[in-house]
Formats: sequence, structure tokens, C-alpha cells
Amino acid sequence: TNYSPADTKGNRVTGFRVVSRGGGSTPTCTSGCSWNSSASGNWNLDGNWTPSTFPNEIDHVVIFGPVITESRTIFTDSPVTVNKITFDNTFTYAIAGTGNINFAATSATSAVLPSMVVQQGTHEFQVRVNLNANATADIASGATLEFVNRLNLGGNTLTQTGDGTLLVNNSFNTGSGTIVNSGGILGGGGKIGGDVTNSGGTTAPGNSAGNLTVDGNYNQGSDGTLAIEIGGTEAGVGHDVLNVLGDASLAGTLSISLIDGFTPGGGNTFKVLTEGGELTDAGLTLLGPD
Repeated sequence: TNYSPADTKGNRVTGFRVVSRGGGSTPTCTSGCSWNSSASGNWNLDGNWTPSTFPNEIDHVVIFGPVITESRTIFTDSPVTVNKITFDNTFTYAIAGTGNINFAATSATSAVLPSMVVQQGTHEFQVRVNLNANATADIASGATLEFVNRLNLGGNTLTQTGDGTLLVNNSFNTGSGTIVNSGGILGGGGKIGGDVTNSGGTTAPGNSAGNLTVDGNYNQGSDGTLAIEIGGTEAGVGHDVLNVLGDASLAGTLSISLIDGFTPGGGNTFKVLTEGGELTDAGLTLLGPD
């Protein structure tokens, strides 16, 4: 770490934090730092956390727990790096600002890969998110994690687990990589900057109805489902579309449901998947209204 010159009390100053040269221990977030304010606030202030140090290291664990009693915004206008973030509140935590959140593996001999955990509620990354290593997003049933700003996979794999919902709602995601949906719902109206492998979850384009774009290949296994809502004849407006810019290989199930009281008429056709490369039917089963 590079330190600035000592202050008048003989302390070393690094970033926002003053580190004493004297005795005593410095609080760390390796076992977890919890947001302690019931209000919105600045990520980079020590006093907003318990213990009193703001998380910004590759082995730091962040907990957004039950302290808020209405939806709040936590902002950072500078980059921060963490290993794990857990959301556990029915009210929304929105992580915002002009900085970014970097998820990194720990420095231990047996490195712990980064993770995001949503135990309950709907929570948002309004700030840019970068993956510096393979990561997991474990989202409980009924819970939602939404990426409103850029999600940079950085050539890594983000594996979605749990029965909850992961939404990608930004169209400027970059960095290649892969999202693996092993359970739950992967949806939104944005663009995923890489491949998608649906090994056992549900891909649900749009936000009822709409488009989801995969800027890479889409592979759906025998336990995966592509869920399409149809409420009109206009693609991306009246009905869902999965836009795959690379190859698409589909096994599993194509599940069609009607919304908004819509009843298809004779001669109506619906193109629910587009592909820029090769389309492979790997044993797809159609499931829908009679």
C-alpha cells in the first residue's frame, strides 16, 4: 500500500482512512462489515459500518441487513473492491454512484471466489459492476438482484444459483465471459456481454414483454426453459424476444404463456428467438396454451 506523508499526530493517511502507528488493532471486514445506518449514505465513511471501517479490500465481506426500514441508496463515487456482498432485507438497497464495485477472489492460499447473496427482497446495482474472477449469485426464492448499470464479466463466469431472479437491464455490458443459470430466472431487457448457458433455470426475456440480448452464444440444456410471454404481435413490445448474436442451441423446454388477455388470431406468427449464427434444435419441447 502506498501511504501519503504522516499528519501532525504521526498517523499515516491512506485514502479516506487514518491508520495509527500506535498499538491496538485496526478493524477489518474479513468476517463481515454491516451497514449500520437506517438512512441512505456514503459507502466510503467508516462510521456507516460496523465495525467502523468501510469495506474496500479483496477479502472484505459486506452485509446489508435489517437496519433499514424503508428503501435506501448507498453511494460510492470511487471504486471499491470486495469479495462478497449479502443483501438481507425486504426493503431495497440500491448501490449507486459514479464509482464501481469490483468483485475479487481473496488472497488466501485457497482463494475464496467472489459472491453475491440475496436472502430476501429486491436489490439493485445502479453502480457499474466488474468481475475480477469467477463468481456466484445465490438468489433465494422470491428475491431479485438487478443490474441497472454495466455488468462487466471480464472474461469470467457468473453462476446463478437459487430459485430467485437475476435481471440484466442495461444495454452496454462488456467484457465477454459467461453467465451460467443453474436455477432461478434470468431476465431483463438489457444486453448480456458474453455467452449464456442455461443448464437448469429459466431464461425470461424482457420485463413483460420485451427483449433480452445475448452478445455471444446461447446454450440451453435439457433441464433449462426459455419462457416467452405473448400479449401482442409486435416483437419486443407485444411479445418477448431472445436476441442471440452468436450461435443458439436449445434443448429443454420452450414455454409459451399468453398475457394481457391476448388471443392469437389465425395466421399470426411470432418470432421469439433471433440468432446471428447457427441455430440448433437439440431436442426442444414446446409447452404452451392449447
